[in-house]
Amino acid sequence: MPLKENIFTIPNLLTLGRLTATPFLGHLIVSKQYPAALGLFMVAGVSDWLDGFIARRYKTQSSVLGAVIDPVADKFLIVTLTVCLAQAQLLPLPLAALFVARDASFLASACFIRYKSLRLQGLATVLLRFSTTRYVSEACYLRG
Repeated sequence: MPLKENIFTIPNLLTLGRLTATPFLGHLIVSKQYPAALGLFMVAGVSDWLDGFIARRYKTQSSVLGAVIDPVADKFLIVTLTVCLAQAQLLPLPLAALFVARDASFLASACFIRYKSLRLQGLATVLLRFSTTRYVSEACYLRG
């Protein structure tokens, strides 16, 4: 695995564009400019498909950063749309709350799983070092 990777890739730029456009999309919905909001939402959908296609098709366009920010951009877009549609009274508030709670629980679960995996890796490293030290100590004791 390379120590440095190119983060200036076409998929990352598309994802950054989608992240940047999300608040504008929310504003268009809240200000009842629905045709413009639909157009921007369609552009966001095409850019999401296109960045995934490019990253899978051309390995030089794939990056760890992209693998992280693409799902974040998707969740940001969905939560923003949900909240703005509820605020514009186009989506019932209980349903919007359910969508946001679901996404929040996904995020909390992902953070918890990542935390646990790092903790277990750290524990495994400590145990491995301890057992290695013990074996070396025993070998020195038996030799001496």
